[in-house]
Amino acid sequence: MYAPGPARNIFAYYVKPTPIPGPAVAVETPTPTPSPPPPVTLGSLQPANVYARTADFTLEVTGDKFTPQTRVYVEGQELPTAFKSAQQLSAKVPASLIQSPGARSVLVRTPDGALYSNGASVNVMPAPTPQYTFIGIFGTKRYVDKAILKPTVGSDTLTVQRGDIVGGRFKVTSISERAVDLIDTQLNIKHSISYSDAKGATGGVAPRFPPPPATDDDDEP
Repeated sequence: MYAPGPARNIFAYYVKPTPIPGPAVAVETPTPTPSPPPPVTLGSLQPANVYARTADFTLEVTGDKFTPQTRVYVEGQELPTAFKSAQQLSAKVPASLIQSPGARSVLVRTPDGALYSNGASVNVMPAPTPQYTFIGIFGTKRYVDKAILKPTVGSDTLTVQRGDIVGGRFKVTSISERAVDLIDTQLNIKHSISYSDAKGATGGVAPRFPPPPATDDDDEP
Protein backbone atom coordinates (compact mmCIF):
# COMPACT_ATOMS: atom_id res chain seq x y z
CA MET A 1 0.00 0.00 0.00
CA TYR A 2 1.42 3.46 -0.97
CA ALA A 3 2.08 5.91 1.83
CA PRO A 4 3.04 9.55 1.09
CA GLY A 5 6.39 10.78 2.47
CA PRO A 6 6.75 13.75 4.81
CA ALA A 7 6.00 17.09 3.13
CA ARG A 8 8.99 19.41 2.40
CA ASN A 9 8.95 23.20 2.49
CA ILE A 10 10.29 24.20 -0.90
CA PHE A 11 10.56 27.87 0.22
CA ALA A 12 13.01 27.28 3.04
CA TYR A 13 16.34 29.24 2.73
CA TYR A 14 19.44 29.81 4.76
CA VAL A 15 19.52 32.84 7.04
CA LYS A 16 22.98 34.12 7.87
CA PRO A 17 23.29 34.83 11.56
CA THR A 18 23.73 38.48 12.52
CA PRO A 19 27.20 39.03 13.97
CA ILE A 20 27.38 40.37 17.45
CA PRO A 21 29.41 43.63 17.42
CA GLY A 22 32.46 43.63 19.57
CA PRO A 23 33.84 46.53 21.53
CA ALA A 24 34.58 49.67 19.49
CA VAL A 25 38.22 50.18 18.66
CA ALA A 26 39.36 53.79 18.66
CA VAL A 27 41.32 54.84 15.54
CA GLU A 28 43.91 57.42 16.28
CA THR A 29 44.46 60.06 13.61
CA PRO A 30 48.08 61.12 13.50
CA THR A 31 48.66 64.78 14.22
CA PRO A 32 49.85 66.49 11.02
CA THR A 33 53.27 68.01 11.20
CA PRO A 34 52.98 71.75 10.52
CA SER A 35 55.01 73.08 7.63
CA PRO A 36 57.81 75.39 8.67
CA PRO A 37 57.21 79.07 7.89
CA PRO A 38 59.11 80.51 4.92
CA PRO A 39 62.49 81.89 5.95
CA VAL A 40 61.72 85.17 4.14
CA THR A 41 58.62 87.31 4.74
CA LEU A 42 56.83 89.11 1.90
CA GLY A 43 54.61 91.76 3.47
CA SER A 44 53.14 94.14 0.88
CA LEU A 45 53.42 95.28 -2.74
CA GLN A 46 53.23 98.77 -4.16
CA PRO A 47 51.40 99.16 -6.46
CA ALA A 48 49.07 96.27 -5.71
CA ASN A 49 46.84 97.10 -8.70
CA VAL A 50 47.81 98.11 -12.25
CA TYR A 51 46.02 98.45 -15.58
CA ALA A 52 46.55 95.97 -18.37
CA ARG A 53 48.43 97.12 -21.49
CA THR A 54 50.31 99.87 -19.65
CA ALA A 55 54.09 100.33 -19.73
CA ASP A 56 56.87 98.84 -17.59
CA PHE A 57 56.58 99.80 -13.93
CA THR A 58 58.60 99.55 -10.72
CA LEU A 59 57.25 97.19 -8.06
CA GLU A 60 58.20 98.05 -4.48
CA VAL A 61 58.27 95.02 -2.17
CA THR A 62 58.33 95.29 1.61
CA GLY A 63 58.85 92.44 4.07
CA ASP A 64 61.64 91.08 6.22
CA LYS A 65 64.87 89.05 6.05
CA PHE A 66 65.66 90.09 2.48
CA THR A 67 69.28 89.69 1.41
CA PRO A 68 71.28 91.01 -1.55
CA GLN A 69 70.88 87.55 -3.10
CA THR A 70 67.07 87.49 -3.01
CA ARG A 71 65.20 88.30 -6.21
CA VAL A 72 61.62 89.21 -7.06
CA TYR A 73 59.80 86.70 -9.25
CA VAL A 74 56.55 87.47 -11.08
CA GLU A 75 54.75 84.51 -12.64
CA GLY A 76 57.93 82.52 -12.10
CA GLN A 77 60.06 84.98 -14.08
CA GLU A 78 63.07 86.46 -12.31
CA LEU A 79 63.10 90.24 -12.50
CA PRO A 80 66.00 92.69 -12.20
CA THR A 81 65.92 93.40 -8.46
CA ALA A 82 67.46 96.20 -6.40
CA PHE A 83 68.26 95.41 -2.76
CA LYS A 84 67.48 98.43 -0.61
CA SER A 85 67.43 96.88 2.87
CA ALA A 86 66.45 93.73 4.71
CA GLN A 87 62.88 95.07 4.59
CA GLN A 88 62.67 96.47 1.05
CA LEU A 89 63.33 95.42 -2.53
CA SER A 90 62.33 96.96 -5.85
CA ALA A 91 61.99 95.34 -9.25
CA LYS A 92 61.18 96.42 -12.79
CA VAL A 93 58.09 94.62 -14.15
CA PRO A 94 58.03 94.51 -17.97
CA ALA A 95 54.88 95.46 -19.89
CA SER A 96 54.83 91.99 -21.45
CA LEU A 97 53.70 90.52 -18.10
CA ILE A 98 50.61 92.73 -17.82
CA GLN A 99 49.12 92.58 -21.31
CA SER A 100 45.89 90.94 -20.09
CA PRO A 101 43.77 91.27 -16.92
CA GLY A 102 44.16 88.85 -14.02
CA ALA A 103 46.27 88.15 -10.93
CA ARG A 104 50.05 87.85 -11.25
CA SER A 105 51.86 85.77 -8.63
CA VAL A 106 54.79 87.39 -6.81
CA LEU A 107 57.49 85.61 -4.81
CA VAL A 108 60.81 86.61 -3.27
CA ARG A 109 63.55 83.97 -3.26
CA THR A 110 67.16 83.27 -4.06
CA PRO A 111 67.91 81.73 -7.48
CA ASP A 112 68.88 78.42 -5.82
CA GLY A 113 65.63 78.32 -3.81
CA ALA A 114 67.43 78.12 -0.45
CA LEU A 115 65.62 81.25 0.73
CA TYR A 116 62.01 81.86 -0.24
CA SER A 117 58.99 83.85 0.90
CA ASN A 118 55.26 83.44 1.14
CA GLY A 119 53.36 84.34 -2.02
CA ALA A 120 51.49 87.52 -2.94
CA SER A 121 49.89 88.86 -6.12
CA VAL A 122 49.50 91.98 -8.23
CA ASN A 123 46.01 92.55 -9.63
CA VAL A 124 46.02 93.52 -13.31
CA MET A 125 42.75 95.33 -14.08
CA PRO A 126 41.11 95.84 -17.49
CA ALA A 127 42.02 99.24 -18.91
CA PRO A 128 39.19 101.74 -19.55
CA THR A 129 37.99 101.67 -23.17
CA PRO A 130 36.06 104.22 -25.27
CA GLN A 131 32.38 103.36 -24.99
CA TYR A 132 31.41 104.44 -28.51
CA THR A 133 30.50 102.96 -31.89
CA PHE A 134 31.84 104.40 -35.15
CA ILE A 135 28.89 104.76 -37.55
CA GLY A 136 29.93 107.18 -40.29
CA ILE A 137 31.91 110.15 -41.59
CA PHE A 138 31.07 113.74 -42.43
CA GLY A 139 33.32 114.86 -45.22
CA THR A 140 34.35 115.18 -48.86
CA LYS A 141 37.74 115.34 -50.56
CA ARG A 142 37.83 119.11 -49.91
CA TYR A 143 36.50 118.91 -46.36
CA VAL A 144 38.26 117.85 -43.18
CA ASP A 145 36.78 114.50 -42.16
CA LYS A 146 34.72 114.29 -38.99
CA ALA A 147 33.72 110.96 -37.48
CA ILE A 148 30.23 110.21 -36.20
CA LEU A 149 30.29 108.28 -32.95
CA LYS A 150 27.37 106.82 -31.05
CA PRO A 151 27.63 106.16 -27.30
CA THR A 152 27.20 102.52 -26.28
CA VAL A 153 24.51 103.71 -23.87
CA GLY A 154 22.18 106.37 -25.24
CA SER A 155 20.96 107.47 -28.65
CA ASP A 156 22.63 110.88 -29.17
CA THR A 157 25.48 110.89 -31.68
CA LEU A 158 28.76 112.75 -31.32
CA THR A 159 30.75 114.38 -34.13
CA VAL A 160 34.52 114.50 -33.55
CA GLN A 161 37.65 115.41 -35.48
CA ARG A 162 41.36 114.82 -34.94
CA GLY A 163 42.55 116.34 -31.68
CA ASP A 164 39.18 116.19 -29.92
CA ILE A 165 38.92 114.62 -26.45
CA VAL A 166 36.19 111.99 -26.12
CA GLY A 167 34.82 110.76 -22.82
CA GLY A 168 37.06 113.13 -20.90
CA ARG A 169 40.27 111.13 -21.58
CA PHE A 170 40.47 109.68 -25.12
CA LYS A 171 42.11 111.88 -27.77
CA VAL A 172 41.20 111.30 -31.43
CA THR A 173 44.45 110.74 -33.34
CA SER A 174 43.26 109.43 -36.71
CA ILE A 175 40.05 109.04 -38.73
CA SER A 176 39.65 106.76 -41.74
CA GLU A 177 36.75 105.05 -43.47
CA ARG A 178 37.47 101.89 -41.48
CA ALA A 179 38.30 103.08 -37.97
CA VAL A 180 38.76 105.92 -35.53
CA ASP A 181 42.01 105.76 -33.56
CA LEU A 182 42.31 107.26 -30.08
CA ILE A 183 44.83 107.36 -27.26
CA ASP A 184 44.13 107.36 -23.53
CA THR A 185 45.67 110.64 -22.35
CA GLN A 186 46.04 109.27 -18.80
CA LEU A 187 47.40 105.78 -19.44
CA ASN A 188 48.94 106.31 -22.90
CA ILE A 189 47.09 103.26 -24.27
CA LYS A 190 46.02 103.24 -27.92
CA HIS A 191 42.49 102.22 -28.93
CA SER A 192 40.81 101.73 -32.29
CA ILE A 193 37.05 101.78 -32.95
CA SER A 194 36.21 99.93 -36.17
CA TYR A 195 33.27 100.98 -38.30
CA SER A 196 30.06 99.22 -37.26
CA ASP A 197 26.97 99.06 -39.46
CA ALA A 198 23.36 99.24 -38.27
CA LYS A 199 23.38 95.50 -37.49
CA GLY A 200 26.53 95.75 -35.42
CA ALA A 201 28.81 94.08 -37.98
CA THR A 202 32.36 95.46 -38.12
CA GLY A 203 35.10 95.43 -40.73
CA GLY A 204 33.38 97.40 -43.49
CA VAL A 205 33.81 100.93 -44.77
CA ALA A 206 32.00 103.80 -43.05
CA PRO A 207 29.55 105.72 -45.24
CA ARG A 208 30.20 109.38 -45.98
CA PHE A 209 27.52 111.95 -45.36
CA PRO A 210 27.41 115.52 -46.72
CA PRO A 211 29.20 117.89 -44.37
CA PRO A 212 27.05 119.97 -42.06
CA PRO A 213 26.51 123.63 -42.97
CA ALA A 214 29.69 125.66 -42.62
CA THR A 215 30.03 127.93 -39.61
CA ASP A 216 32.10 131.09 -39.25
CA ASP A 217 34.94 128.99 -37.89
CA ASP A 218 34.90 126.78 -41.00
CA ASP A 219 35.08 129.63 -43.55
CA GLU A 220 38.34 129.94 -45.40
CA PRO A 221 39.98 133.40 -45.49
